[in-house]
Amino acid sequence: MSMLLWMGGCGPKQPPLLESESLRWQAFDHARNWQIRLRDAVAGAWQVEGVLRMENASEGRSSRVRITGHGQQSMRLQAYGPFRQLAMEVWLSALWLERVLPDRLEVERVPANGEGMAHFTGLEIPPQQLVRMLLGVTDLESSWTWQKVDGDFWLHSGASERIRVSPEDGRPLERWGLVRAGLPYHVRYQWRDQQRAPSSLTPDSIEVRVGESNRLSVSAKKWRLGGKLGPSSWRDAYPKTIFKEFWPLRRAP
Repeated sequence: MSMLLWMGGCGPKQPPLLESESLRWQAFDHARNWQIRLRDAVAGAWQVEGVLRMENASEGRSSRVRITGHGQQSMRLQAYGPFRQLAMEVWLSALWLERVLPDRLEVERVPANGEGMAHFTGLEIPPQQLVRMLLGVTDLESSWTWQKVDGDFWLHSGASERIRVSPEDGRPLERWGLVRAGLPYHVRYQWRDQQRAPSSLTPDSIEVRVGESNRLSVSAKKWRLGGKLGPSSWRDAYPKTIFKEFWPLRRAP
């Protein structure tokens, strides 16, 4: 059985070897600095273009997408059809998740929570949490512990999330946690060019699994951090267009 080496923010500590202790502190320091740089980079506008694939137990589908956001709370996803036509948009705000079908002039509005996300995608996860997963952002400012298992460095954040990081530069490689009791999630990040990773805060591939059979993955072709902010809502994007609005999850009075 592999020996687990623990270090935490409180409580008694075992006296590890000085070399191992230095390596652990260095790995955590790299991870913390990576998160500081990443949060600063995505505090304003950001954009990723690539291919989005969604799968469940019975089917899978892919589409070319452009995802733009502002910080970690708002996002606009544009999905394109086989002839590069705009097929659908999904807008995320603090309160609502809205699906816009431009060709049908329809808007579906659901709460920005796990139930609303499951209605659109089958993934029962709060959309703001999904945005943080896609960006690779996590909280390393609160209480934490960490362990080293078979040469891998795992950080345990204050949000009860386990994150495997690269000891060389601190970039996230993998994360595990719970959406709620009984519903785990697992995220993997990959960089095609490992030599580029220290200078690039954004991965080339992100895969999010929720539960046993639901999966969302983004294969990124191009990232852009910073720049001019786009419209803040679909109303700003289509100011002269009248849409029919639907509330599929609205409860009857």
